[in-house]
Amino acid sequence: DAAARQEAYSFMLIDGCHKIRSVTIDLKWTRLLAVGGVVCFHDVVPELRGVWLAVQRFVSRHPNYEVIAQADSLLAVRKTAPSTTPEIDASDEWYARMWYLPLQVERKWKKLHKAA
Repeated sequence: DAAARQEAYSFMLIDGCHKIRSVTIDLKWTRLLAVGGVVCFHDVVPELRGVWLAVQRFVSRHPNYEVIAQADSLLAVRKTAPSTTPEIDASDEWYARMWYLPLQVERKWKKLHKAA
């Protein structure tokens, strides 16, 4: 509905599920970020690989988004120009699908070894 109404936001906070597919879906909201607006991502740390991989891919693929600050696990990114391509496309969705199962296995493996 927000896209249909051509809404634009000056600030977004993405802090949801840590699974790569969920983060990738949440990243679609950035298409509604106004030029000059800031999006903050929570839990951007290598230990939370689903978040880490999705956000790193996003930032590296979109030169019109610049990292402006990071404090602990909170990453702030500014949109500096309109996007010339969709923020999230089919290749991003395939990337997230490709990583989903290996990351789930890794998470379960670590959890199992912690309990032992």
